Amino acid sequence: MSAAKTEEPVVFKSGGLQLEGLLWRGDPRGDAFVLCHPHPEYGGNMDNNVVSAMATAFQAQGISTIRFNFRGVGKSEGRFGGGTEERLDVEAAIDALGGYVNPRGVHVGGYSFGAHVGLNVASVDDRIDGFVGVAPPLALYDFEFLRECAKRKLFIAGSEDLFCPPGRLREWFDSLQGPKALKVIPDADHFFWNQEASLKEAVGAYFALFSSQRPLKT
Repeated sequence: MSAAKTEEPVVFKSGGLQLEGLLWRGDPRGDAFVLCHPHPEYGGNMDNNVVSAMATAFQAQGISTIRFNFRGVGKSEGRFGGGTEERLDVEAAIDALGGYVNPRGVHVGGYSFGAHVGLNVASVDDRIDGFVGVAPPLALYDFEFLRECAKRKLFIAGSEDLFCPPGRLREWFDSLQGPKALKVIPDADHFFWNQEASLKEAVGAYFALFSSQRPLKT
């Protein structure tokens, strides 16, 4: 496999704004992930521990990744767009990824706010084959837009997550179409501090889980 050993700083346009990101070139014949960080107004950025763990998990499998800062975060231009304009940033990251690599399939991974924004785009964008939602904040945002989505989907949350309560998560998960999979990590809360190893394992199982395309719950 020919791949860069480190992530490359990249810049790309979202409308008239310039955004910054980090690109990792994996197997040129393989898949790629666009990774979306948590809420910008609460310190979320592309270097977040969960986003970094997701990137590491996929890169270990030779999967290309691009993670980026939403508008107004770090060196990305602009200001917070309330979640609506950030969807344009996700679309721009997907566009940018295609200019750097030519993956077999493109997927989206999002954490917390990033799950809400990223999955909104992934559910309707024909370029996206599937997605991973880590700690989708069901207590804060409406995720009903996924109700009829038939793309492959993996959800990961902690058993102690107050923003993604396990009971509510399972009820919502059961209402979704397949293919789908759910992993609840024991003793983890919304932030996954000191649980990054378990998170990497759960995230890294994405492709194996859907090799048969059957709905799964673990």
